[in-house]
Amino acid sequence: MTDIIYDTVVVGAGIAGLKAASVLTSHGKTCLVVEARDRIGGRLHTVAGYKETNRYDLGASWHHDTLTNRLFEEEVAEDKGAPFVFDDNDPVIIDKSGEIKDVSLRLVVDEIEKFIELYYHNDMEEFPKPDVALYDLLILYLQKRNRFMTDEQIWYGFQYARYMELWHGVSWYDLSARDSFFGHQGRNAFVLNYDIIYRRIANSIKETLGAIRLNTKVTKIARDGNKSGQEQLVYVEGSADPIRCKYVIVTIPQSLLSRNEVVFEPPLISNIAEALDKMHFGALGKVIFEFEDCNWDLPSSKIISMAHVPSDVRRSFIEQIRSSNNIKWVDLVQITKELLKAKEHDPWNQPLMFVNLQKTTGIPSFMMLMAPPLTQYVESLHDKTRTFEFFKPVLSKILEVFNAPSPIVNHMSMTDEVTRSPEVSGPILRNIIVTDWTNDEFAKGAYSACYPGDDALDVCLALSGGQSSKVRFAGEHTILDGAGCAYGAWESGEREALFVLDKIGK
Repeated sequence: MTDIIYDTVVVGAGIAGLKAASVLTSHGKTCLVVEARDRIGGRLHTVAGYKETNRYDLGASWHHDTLTNRLFEEEVAEDKGAPFVFDDNDPVIIDKSGEIKDVSLRLVVDEIEKFIELYYHNDMEEFPKPDVALYDLLILYLQKRNRFMTDEQIWYGFQYARYMELWHGVSWYDLSARDSFFGHQGRNAFVLNYDIIYRRIANSIKETLGAIRLNTKVTKIARDGNKSGQEQLVYVEGSADPIRCKYVIVTIPQSLLSRNEVVFEPPLISNIAEALDKMHFGALGKVIFEFEDCNWDLPSSKIISMAHVPSDVRRSFIEQIRSSNNIKWVDLVQITKELLKAKEHDPWNQPLMFVNLQKTTGIPSFMMLMAPPLTQYVESLHDKTRTFEFFKPVLSKILEVFNAPSPIVNHMSMTDEVTRSPEVSGPILRNIIVTDWTNDEFAKGAYSACYPGDDALDVCLALSGGQSSKVRFAGEHTILDGAGCAYGAWESGEREALFVLDKIGK
């Protein structure tokens, strides 16, 4: 066994772990960061496109809540912080028939959000209402409010509210209605790119006191029985000798904690184990469509394609809602679900959001966000041609709405620059990049998310309280303000570093 005893071992080189190590070493404490991947950043991951200058974030892409986001404030103060742009103009909304206009969708969705808030947080109610899926509560809203709505508002307002799937990475059939909508603390800024941020933080770790060890998978964290708990032992795969330290900060995702990917001795205390059983994990995925050049209009930086059903199904749905006064809510939910049944894997069967990067960054590409069950299906394809053929109908419709010549020309097999000729007028597709978070053994998805009945507060309180004063937890799943966000993970890393410093000081 090595004689080196670190003040702290940080498990995971995501933004939470890097921030913790940066704070600790800046205060003169020794720190070793161990990371299972062959790179730093964790679920922040910037990659190059078919041109080295084309850069895309496959994990987090935005600074959220910029009124209260301290990471954003630090970036603004840094001379060499990552560039960003506020891309908060109204989205273009389309469905299979084309662009959707003038149906007051924003007002309808604002009312839906207030309806959900009042439903769950009415102070006059003696007993709290049980949490249900977002889909179920949307049906209740339509049942109660349809007489004040046009047919277009019933259908498109209902579908536009489904956009919350793309915030949480969870299907509306599984997403907690109570925790679906949430207030924003300021505008969102699109980051160009996150690798500038996490590399800046990594570079601030003092080399004389801290180090990052990649390709090092932690399998067990134990208390040294011979030292009466004064030292912790961190076991890594392939090594018989553990790493010895005084404190451990564990920043692995909630998904891995729930799966017991790391063994704790003694086992996780009951309030942590029970809280982890009450939370789920989302699966937000991305697809990048790279083009040779831009030959489409730039009306907005965002495009939302809404789910589409045949016109007779849509009419039946609206008629069912209109005539639902004497139908029990639970029965109406099942009736409408049956009406809306469609092929499981169809790009028109659920909402998608496209970020028009030409308008945002000057790169002729679209970044598309998707939610389950589509994420798992697309991330399982591992074939660019099949991915393109699958999304081609939606992508073609967007480009048509944006006045691009048709059709899309697939030149993904070309390695050199393509010279546009008179015969080639349509957008030239050069490359597709697809996330793989659901297959990534060190992620198994995107970030923490709530199903009906889940309790994010319990998880945050349990994990922020730690396994003990010696074994601590950080990450986006351990904090309330900024939960699921890069800045929340960053703040949790700082929080735990300050906790350790306080204990060492004592």
